[in-house]
Amino acid sequence: MRGLRWRFAWRDVWLHKSRALLVILSIAVGIFAFGSILGAITILQRELPIQFQSIAPASAILHARPFDEAMVDAVRRMPTVASAEGRFRTVVRYLQGGKEWHDLELLAVEDYDVRAINIINPWQGVWPPPARQLLVERNSLFLTQVKLGETILVETSEGQRRTLPITGLTHDLNEPPAQITGIPYAYVTCDTLEWLGYPCRYNELHLLVQGDRFDVPHITKIAQAATDKLEESGYPVLWTEVPEPGHHFAQDFLPTIQLILGALGTMALILSSFLVINVVTAILTQQTRQIGVMKAIGADATLITTLYLRIVLFFGVGALLLALPLGATGAYFFSRFIAAQLNIDLNGLQLSPVVLLLQVAIGLIVPAVAALVPILQTAPHYRARSDSRSRLRCSQRGHNCYGTTGAPPIPSSVFSPNATFPAQHLPATGPFGPYADPARAGGGHLHDRDDPACLTLHYSGSDVGSSRL
Repeated sequence: MRGLRWRFAWRDVWLHKSRALLVILSIAVGIFAFGSILGAITILQRELPIQFQSIAPASAILHARPFDEAMVDAVRRMPTVASAEGRFRTVVRYLQGGKEWHDLELLAVEDYDVRAINIINPWQGVWPPPARQLLVERNSLFLTQVKLGETILVETSEGQRRTLPITGLTHDLNEPPAQITGIPYAYVTCDTLEWLGYPCRYNELHLLVQGDRFDVPHITKIAQAATDKLEESGYPVLWTEVPEPGHHFAQDFLPTIQLILGALGTMALILSSFLVINVVTAILTQQTRQIGVMKAIGADATLITTLYLRIVLFFGVGALLLALPLGATGAYFFSRFIAAQLNIDLNGLQLSPVVLLLQVAIGLIVPAVAALVPILQTAPHYRARSDSRSRLRCSQRGHNCYGTTGAPPIPSSVFSPNATFPAQHLPATGPFGPYADPARAGGGHLHDRDDPACLTLHYSGSDVGSSRL
């Protein structure tokens, strides 16, 4: 019997392929959107901390008045400091497209070959930057409207103008994405700084502490000791920056991205649920007679509900077969797109089992819950409707009709081969209607009086033993 019910569900899907395909595609779109968004966010949340730790982020950054390399060496020798590096940062202007001047953040590193703190990686072209040449951060080159190998005109705050060629690209995960700040980043050597009119000194001191590098009080204490050392040497510290350990600033954007895109994915699921409700309602309306027959032979509301939920289950399985591979592919490309905007490199495609399980749960549960709305509202009422219509039609024809509930009990003598009793009129949904065989009735006959919902069985004292019940 269970196999027959599954065949009924599959037959309905197969006979109405266009309708089934429409529902499957609708559910698949919702699962795909949900899987792509949640999968992409999961990949970014997993990969971003790994990528950030690979560049050895500074425990603290001291912003001070320009100091020399000897001061950097003095801090580096502190027993609580694992490593220290001096950097120079300033803002100059560059001519964009030969028309407008825009800001350019210029950075110089103490030694490009010794990369121990806030590592800047080479990306394309020469490395390290040659004298009187620029390296540009890869994600900000488009802002300059200059291609690799071309020159750019730079103007310092003192009005000094120099033309420098762009000979290479870097990948600097320490700086905010240029798409957000609107400011490109360029890297030079101390020789180039002096050529531009700046002294070869540093105004930033990047520290990497000994001990627990995720303990903020511990880091703050060592940063304060380094600050005291600079100020004792006559270099005032303007402010001390202690970033949250192991936390990249781009991680602050992920919850907002997840909220916005998650809302879009949820809306897609809700819309697909409405289509499931409409389609199941149409199926139930189309199969009113079939449901009536099933009710007549003993099917209850639970059986009808599970029968039509099987159809919805086929819809969900078909949607999952489409949405799972497409969702994984979408999560991969979508995560790479967001990573490119945040200037992050992702390594390969690693699907989250949790996301896959959630997609399967959504593909099976959400359509079933949506389908329950019309099924539970409609299926339990078919029997009552059929009974009331049968009684009304029979009474209009002058018959004595009983509904399926409240019908007089059938005496056991009915099943005796020699039973005789007065004629009775029984509805189609009674004990005899669906099973009586008028062709084999002894002296009575069964007819429907032009209404399949109202069958009348006449007994006139004849032998009914030959009737098959």
